[in-house]
Amino acid sequence: MSSEAGMPDMMDRFKEKFGLAKAAPIATAIVMGFTLTACFSGSDEQDGRESDQDQERNENEQAGGGTGAVPEGYQEIDAGLISYSVPADWEPPEEENDELTNAYEGVDEDGTIVMTAGLVPINGVDETTDSAKAITRALSGKVTLGNRIREMDRDQEIEIPGARSAARNDYLVEQSRIDEIDFSNVIDIALITEDNEGVAFRLNVADDAIDSQEREKIINSIRVN
Repeated sequence: MSSEAGMPDMMDRFKEKFGLAKAAPIATAIVMGFTLTACFSGSDEQDGRESDQDQERNENEQAGGGTGAVPEGYQEIDAGLISYSVPADWEPPEEENDELTNAYEGVDEDGTIVMTAGLVPINGVDETTDSAKAITRALSGKVTLGNRIREMDRDQEIEIPGARSAARNDYLVEQSRIDEIDFSNVIDIALITEDNEGVAFRLNVADDAIDSQEREKIINSIRVN
């Protein structure tokens, strides 16, 4: 097991620069219980169980951004600097959350929130920030103990319409503190606009509430306004 704590000074600098040191991950309902852990369980440590989510990730290459088009049956959300799309039946949360802004939520057949999308507040991005990877590194360093990361694919360079730089993190997180779900599928997208403004978008899906193709539709819909 490896730990992000192996580079505390670097992580602290990233978190301080991008305003993430005090911001907790999403924190309401089931899917909001997701927190990244300092304990990383990579492919060499996997103990034999390959989940449906693992198989989907292997079958669907993580390509990143897309055209910014709104998929059929989806609604486009104007989130200020960017727009993104989610299924038409997703709704804004009943209460505003400072840790995930411009958010929309999807529920299962029991009415439990099992999917969320929105913006993680950041600051400190300017013309001296060369790459959106600086933001994804800060996001992946924003960890709390409690869950095991079964897979993590970090700092992938991608393209987002209207962004001068964009990067992506993918996490498959084993839930140990929430009995109702086994895994969280989490995608972080960071981008820097042509005007040197930074944006961080997070999609969090419990188990197989939507499959990887539907998750990619949401990611591929992101564009700079």
